Amino acid sequence: MRTGCSLLVAVLAVLLGSSTAYFKPDLQSAYNFTVLKTYNKSTLYRIEANSSYDNAPLLVDLHGSRYEMGYAYGAMMADEVMFVYNAFLDSLLSSFINSTMGLDVAKDIIGAICDWQAKRDLFTELPAVYQQELAGITAAGNDHGQPDLGKAIERVLVLANMPGDIPDFIYVLIREYFGDAVADAIGKPVPSHVAFRGRNLDWTKDSGMNRYKLVTVFHPEDGFAHATVGFAPMWGAITGMSSQGITVHEANLEENRITFDGFPWALRLRYIMENARNLTEAKALWEATNNTVGFNHMVGSASDSLIQGRPAALVMETMHNYTAFFHDNDPREINATIDIKNKTYVIGEAIPDAVWRTNHGYDPEIREHFEWSMSPSSSTVFRYFIIHDALKQYEAEGQEISLAQMVNITAVVGNKGDTRDEFYTCADTTAGSNVVSVAFAPNSLTMAAAWERSTGDNWRPASCSTYIELNMNIWF
Repeated sequence: MRTGCSLLVAVLAVLLGSSTAYFKPDLQSAYNFTVLKTYNKSTLYRIEANSSYDNAPLLVDLHGSRYEMGYAYGAMMADEVMFVYNAFLDSLLSSFINSTMGLDVAKDIIGAICDWQAKRDLFTELPAVYQQELAGITAAGNDHGQPDLGKAIERVLVLANMPGDIPDFIYVLIREYFGDAVADAIGKPVPSHVAFRGRNLDWTKDSGMNRYKLVTVFHPEDGFAHATVGFAPMWGAITGMSSQGITVHEANLEENRITFDGFPWALRLRYIMENARNLTEAKALWEATNNTVGFNHMVGSASDSLIQGRPAALVMETMHNYTAFFHDNDPREINATIDIKNKTYVIGEAIPDAVWRTNHGYDPEIREHFEWSMSPSSSTVFRYFIIHDALKQYEAEGQEISLAQMVNITAVVGNKGDTRDEFYTCADTTAGSNVVSVAFAPNSLTMAAAWERSTGDNWRPASCSTYIELNMNIWF
């Protein structure tokens, strides 16, 4: 479930000609939460907002022991999870297989491979607390008419760890068996002692996932409350925020040193949110667990942003058995170049008080194992410099950044089409691949989340949909 054009982004203005053009997405506050289901202390809500969505996003608030949180999730969400899981696989597989029988066989094969991989490698290092959660989900599925529920959740975690995009992975399987977008801005452009962060997920669009858009709030008895943003089958964090103001993010980084002998990254990010109070603790937790496939990850910290001179965000460029850590203004980034046809191009321009990433790395060891080709015009480099130029523009203007401006920034770099100009506008077309876009203001425990909307000819990317502002103080 790799994020082909994903990026970690915050605080962005876009320069068009000689003036700064601010993208203006739709931002609405949630005004109510309608109870849909309850189970013991846990509740499933519909988020009420003046939004453009065909189906309103959901919020599930989970309480109890690890097993009880998992069971409550399964009891309230079993049908929704299985709907999205099957719709997602059907959508991807239908590109290769036309018959219903063929689809069923292919899904069985993919499921068997995921089950084998989980048992053999990926779940062997899974902490007991998450095994208890998954056991609760499995039991709830058995008790509520969805015996494959636990397997579906586990398979999504495995697919999230696959090297390459899922369509690429599935294409290889089909041939084998059937024959043939972080920026974390802190300091100068931002009000004193405030940090803002954002995350875009540009990935397989219109796959059926957006039927059940979801914010999941966990209240573990042995850890900090934390929230994730995504879709029903993902029992982990694409991105999220904790009650301690810790934010987590990921972006694809294609490396050729990979393994399944490690901690599934989606649960690893949850692990950091529920155990870390600051960047020092987050880094220690990261170093005590193993990488699997290549990703750019970022952790942000509200508490660190309150201390003058202390970095409030940490980027981790990762691959198997190796992590390169970055704060702001790193020399490895400042001095990064590439040579093309005997000409040298600058691909890095780090600045003080900000750290961000798209889909490439700057550590020499990471760059040595990078599998994509790069040029000054490649999407990942282009988007990197959009963020850089925007940060400098904000600084020059003395522009302070609120959550609303952070939403503007995050939305600009969400994929809306195949050309550069399409970053700056929302055309009335199905172009783009941005399925989730989230902005965070961790100092105030506030976030704004958007998801892809509609389907078919009416599909539109998340960055052109409604961002719903959520005050997470209510839930933490």
